[in-house]
Amino acid sequence: MRNLMKPLFLLLALASVSVFLIGCNSNGSVQARFVNAIYLNGGSYNGSLDVEFNGVKDFTNVTFPNASASSYKAIPGGNVTILGLAYNTTTQVFSENTTLNGGTYYTIVASGQAGGTGNDVFLNAFGDNNTVPATGTVNFRVINASDIKPSLDVYIEQTPFTGTLGQNGVTPTFTIGENAASTYANLAWNSDGQGWSIYVTPAGNPGLIYLNGFNTGNFGGTGTDAIRTIVLTNDSNAPATLSSQPLVLADLN
Repeated sequence: MRNLMKPLFLLLALASVSVFLIGCNSNGSVQARFVNAIYLNGGSYNGSLDVEFNGVKDFTNVTFPNASASSYKAIPGGNVTILGLAYNTTTQVFSENTTLNGGTYYTIVASGQAGGTGNDVFLNAFGDNNTVPATGTVNFRVINASDIKPSLDVYIEQTPFTGTLGQNGVTPTFTIGENAASTYANLAWNSDGQGWSIYVTPAGNPGLIYLNGFNTGNFGGTGTDAIRTIVLTNDSNAPATLSSQPLVLADLN
């Protein structure tokens, strides 16, 4: 009997560890940054947000269009209520419940328009992959927080770009829907030091250019500081537009 009990105790111990690890993964803290892409000021919303997670204010005075910070901060994991308030007030702009997995990095984006009720605000938590790319390469990802079209083509080309979009092998780096994030594209570092140019067109229509050669600046080349997330937003008070100044977020910091 004693010999039979030892395997039983071992199985119970392993089960307890498994339950503990599962609980930590779903409910432990996460690392997150917050992007305010709510484009239309209305009601009591003044273009700036305070953001609470489970009743605790973790981000404050996040203006449109801007990220809370270039670095991440710890927030609760598990089932989380995220409340957006007009800065320095108790006026609700949006409220959303979501699940954040412990130990994960997130870019959380609020987009759409706010007229005081939050009915047209969209909240998305995009998981980030901050694994350092190989030396001599960089990673790009694009988040589409605009509503100019249901689907966009995004071209990322080394500067200077002398080709023609959609011709002679120049194809979109990403095709991305509204309120969605692309995968990561691993590209060769631009060794001439001029960075990359971003072009955005309607999906399948390279002749109509919404964003014409926005330059990201130079970075990367050594395997560090080599991931960028590009966030496309609306103009501040205009539906169905695309800002000429997307956000460029440094993911490794």
